[in-house]
Formats: sequence, structure tokens, C-alpha cells
Amino acid sequence: MAEKLKVGVIGGGAIAQQGHLPFYNAHKAVGSIVVADPSAERQGEITAQFKKVQRVYADYRDLLKQESLDCLSVCAPNFLHARLTVAAAERGVHVLCEKPMALSLAEARRMIAACRHNHVHLMINLTHRFFLGTRKLKALLDQGKIGAPHTLRIRYVHNGPYAGWAKSDWFYKAREAGGGALMDMGVHAVDIGHFLFGPIRAVSASLANLTKQIPVEDSAMILAEFDGGRRAFIEAGWTGGAGFSGIEVCGAKGSITMDFRKGLFLTTGQSLPDGSMAIKEKQIACDLMAGGWGAGIQSFLQHVQAGTAPECDGEAGLAAIQVVLAAYRSAKSGRRVTIK
Repeated sequence: MAEKLKVGVIGGGAIAQQGHLPFYNAHKAVGSIVVADPSAERQGEITAQFKKVQRVYADYRDLLKQESLDCLSVCAPNFLHARLTVAAAERGVHVLCEKPMALSLAEARRMIAACRHNHVHLMINLTHRFFLGTRKLKALLDQGKIGAPHTLRIRYVHNGPYAGWAKSDWFYKAREAGGGALMDMGVHAVDIGHFLFGPIRAVSASLANLTKQIPVEDSAMILAEFDGGRRAFIEAGWTGGAGFSGIEVCGAKGSITMDFRKGLFLTTGQSLPDGSMAIKEKQIACDLMAGGWGAGIQSFLQHVQAGTAPECDGEAGLAAIQVVLAAYRSAKSGRRVTIK
């Protein structure tokens, strides 16, 4: 491998311009960047912003054919993830693929198989794992600060990617996105459930359109079941940013709450049946939103250089999308769906 890495990015929209290119451009291990995007407007935006970008192609196939890459980010719409990952793997390129990994289990398995066959690493960009707040919460949990955990609440809600953030409205098109808020935000929440509690074994889900008249859901609610009887309530939405947004874990001796706006809190003690309380709350010093995309890019490049498997590998991406797809089936059927 060259002393400086040559990085490719396929897809030049908001995810690439805000979540990938700035960190590649600033990273000392990256020598040059090439990008593929069919939009002349986005091509111009990218070349104006990022000094390390050498060339921009209109067709990703030309990029893969003409450039000798060390690694590549797949930042195109969801329905293209499998196709682009397989194409890159067949060129011997390590891949960082945006979430959701794919729109079907067959696609996800094909991506994993192609990367294994061609001896390249596959990382799925499940960025919420890399927030400093999430890491600190996990450390407190592992240290037994609240005793044996039994319930988990995750609420990831914002106003939706378009308009205002995304470069186009593909997020709201079922064929291209594969779903709505559940596919977009829910996949993060499901992965955090796996990160904190282990694999989800069954789901009961409900979908709705509460604020947006779009062809896909703007709200999803999931009751998730884990080994040992533990439970999680997951809400993913494009219904606005008001109210609590974050993670809460409850255990036998207390709770840990990560409120994105207010901070990270460790609460210990008990509330007794007679109404009396012996509760202590302590705020944990932590920059909750530090990390994220930047830490994910850093981790990916470190693994590429070291030749080691990434934490958020294809199997983690597959596990998350398996639960999301089960939740869609549950919402459609009105029944609890078990996950093998």
C-alpha cells in the first residue's frame, strides 16, 4: 500500500460533502481523493470545497476503471449500495458503505461475500456508535454502574433530511430509499440496541405518517425483545426535533440517560412503593456529539492501514437491516416477528 492513501467517494450529496469528504480531506494519511457523481452542480461544489480532490467523474464505472484506489466510500442512494460495494470489491478496494447497508438480506449477503472473496474489508457507517456520548454510556454500563440492565429506550427524531439538508428528495422515494424514517433513523437505533444489549430476537412495530404527506413513513415505533427477557422501545421519526432525543438505559440500581441537548446523566437509587425516594443524579462530563462521522472515518482508515477488520463490519450492518426489515413485516401484518 502506498505511503499516502488514495480514496474514492461515489455519490457527492450531503452525506459525502458533510460526513466523508471533510474528514478525508483533513486526514494526514490521505494523499488524494477522486469522486464520482452525475450532477454537474455537485461536481462543482466538491471541487470548490476540497483541496485533495484531484478528479470528479460523472460515472462511477469510469472512476473504478481508471483509478487505482486503496479505499472508497459509498455515499449514493440506498438502492445502489450493494451494486457499488460489489463493484469496488471486485477491483480490490476496501469499502466504507453508508447505512442502511442494503435494501434486502440477499443484497447484504452478496456484499459481504464479494468483500471476503476479494480479501477487502467492508465497514458500514453506523456513526452513532462513534459518538463520544454513546461510548461513555457503554463504558458506564459495562462497569456495572446501574447493576443488571433490563430496559432500553432510544428516540432518534429530527425534521427529516429534505428539504434543508439533503441535496434531493430521494429519501422520500420508496424505490430508492427502501423506506422512510425507520430505514433512515431506525437502523441507527437498532444498531445501538445491538451495541448496548446484544442481538434483537423479536420485534413488534407500528408505522405512521404524523406530520409529512410523503410516500414513506415519517414515524416508526418498535418494541424490541432481547435475550434474557430484556426489552427496548425504539422511536425513529422525521416529525421534528422537539422533546427528548437520545438514549436511556435502566437497570436494577439506576439509569443512564444521554439527552442530546442536555447531557449524560447517571441516576442511582430507588423509588419505593410508598412514594418515598432515595435518588441521586450526577451529570457526567462528556462532549456527547464529538466523534460521529469523523471518528468513523478515522477508524476506517486505521483499519485499512493496519489490515484489520473494522468494528462496524458487514455482519453488523446485516444484523441491523435484518431487524429493520422484520419491523416492516411486523407493521404490515400487525404481528410480532421473530428474528433468527
